[in-house]
Amino acid sequence: MGTRVSYPAEVKMKAVKMRLAGVPVKEVLKELNIRNKTQLKTWMKWYKAGEFHRFEQPVGKQYSFGKGAEYESETEKLKAENRYLKQQIEVLKKYKELERKWSQKQLYLSSIQDLFNGEIIAYSLGSCQNTDFVLHTLAQLPPLPEGCILHSDQGSVYTSYAYQQAVKEKGITMSMSRKGTPSDNASIESFHSSLKSETFYLDELTSTTTATVEQTVESYIHYYNHTRIQAKLNNQPPVKYRQLAA
Repeated sequence: MGTRVSYPAEVKMKAVKMRLAGVPVKEVLKELNIRNKTQLKTWMKWYKAGEFHRFEQPVGKQYSFGKGAEYESETEKLKAENRYLKQQIEVLKKYKELERKWSQKQLYLSSIQDLFNGEIIAYSLGSCQNTDFVLHTLAQLPPLPEGCILHSDQGSVYTSYAYQQAVKEKGITMSMSRKGTPSDNASIESFHSSLKSETFYLDELTSTTTATVEQTVESYIHYYNHTRIQAKLNNQPPVKYRQLAA
């Protein structure tokens, strides 16, 4: 049997606050060096039940139902309560720092796909879905042959003069979906759906750090382009299919 680890009350409360802030279980365990998620689940249960006294209990110590810890004197009890209140204050301070660190903002993905092989050839991640955001994606396009067509929906960022002019300057013909016809964008929507379902939804990463989102998207796009096979590409990944076709 492995040695049981005793965690300070402040660590337990910090773990709880991180989970309440939406930090994934895996990241909480790693950040605070907690051995297994069962302990975290137990602490969450205590917190939700209002059994705050249990955060102070030593490993293996069990309290009677509805009762807190037993103390040798009223003075010892008051000291313990005072320690707990101080820890609560420190946890709240650290929690505010965590909020800034883990940030609660929505990120958007702008991507351009080569419909020849489904390869993602340009993409950007940003917190604001404006014209500059999609222009940044457009600027990442590699040199293209003449006669290329760039398709998008009729969003205001794509119909803007700045975007239309930038597309024209690259010698690309602009194409847009029909109103109320999302199926015109089926290919890129399928990619976005695969990305979310095979990473964030699979790992339950509904709320995490910006750095984690960026790394997840970057890793998945590389996997999608170089490793993930597609039946319509003769069971080849996009980059391999392009190389074979050349």
